[in-house]
Amino acid sequence: MGASPAKFLFGFLFISIILWLIFTFASRLLTGILSRVLGASVQFRVGGWKCLRDIVVKFKKGAVESVSVGEIRLSVRQSLVKLGVGIFSRDPKLQILIYDLEVVMRAPTKSTQKRKSRKSRASGRGKWMLVANMARFLSVAVTELVVKEGEVASFGWETVSA
Repeated sequence: MGASPAKFLFGFLFISIILWLIFTFASRLLTGILSRVLGASVQFRVGGWKCLRDIVVKFKKGAVESVSVGEIRLSVRQSLVKLGVGIFSRDPKLQILIYDLEVVMRAPTKSTQKRKSRKSRASGRGKWMLVANMARFLSVAVTELVVKEGEVASFGWETVSA
């Protein structure tokens, strides 16, 4: 008793709908967690299996007003690192390509608060070794970076004083 093409297509459609619902729920959960952790609003569109598009992160506090990214792509590449005479290492490397990165800074506000002095922290060698080991497997490329100061929004209204 074989499965008919109609049953196969119905099952495939059903599984696709369930997976899409799980994916959209997971992406909304991720944006909610990022919003809580960063204290910011996060928006993005999914542009495929390994691509995010139109990412906008708007911060409520701090010196950075918003960060927007046109597109982020992920790929796995083989790195060819020369270890010695004629010996090449073929470790896999995760490549992150970031296109059209724009950072908008807030205009500084004049405040009379005293700045608190920070105590210097002695960072251990273990933290740097961990970062160096992770960086071996990661490559980040950024194209078209723009940093600008925030603009005051004008709505076209004029105030008339009598």
